[in-house]
Amino acid sequence: MSVLRSDRGPAEPQFVLTAMELYTSVLEHYHKFPKRHTFSVAQVLLAKAGEILDNAVEGNSFPVTNQHEAQMRRDFFLLALTKTRSFCNRVEAITEAQNIQLIDVKVMENWMRLAHWEIGLLKGVMKSDRARFKNLP
Repeated sequence: MSVLRSDRGPAEPQFVLTAMELYTSVLEHYHKFPKRHTFSVAQVLLAKAGEILDNAVEGNSFPVTNQHEAQMRRDFFLLALTKTRSFCNRVEAITEAQNIQLIDVKVMENWMRLAHWEIGLLKGVMKSDRARFKNLP
């Protein structure tokens, strides 16, 4: 369905919204971690989620007019992608810890769902950027 140009409003890209949702979800559950695991686990997860959000926003924040800027945008998205994979690895390691129940399993499943969705969105935007910016000077 098409929308008239006059009715269109500004829209955030979905990968930025997903990164924001992941960060806010980790932030909401940050204080629910046991105190002894706050610095070893919770801060690391919050920092990774923050880096994902920062790199996604930075990659989307400047207009691309040449190949160098397109490569800079791609580099930010690659950083966001690697940080998202690292976040997934940390969450998987926490869930596989045998005798440590840090936080509700459903919360971690939600984080993994959001992280995997973010990976797919970032891959898609990098693929579309490759086709979109291939003819720039």
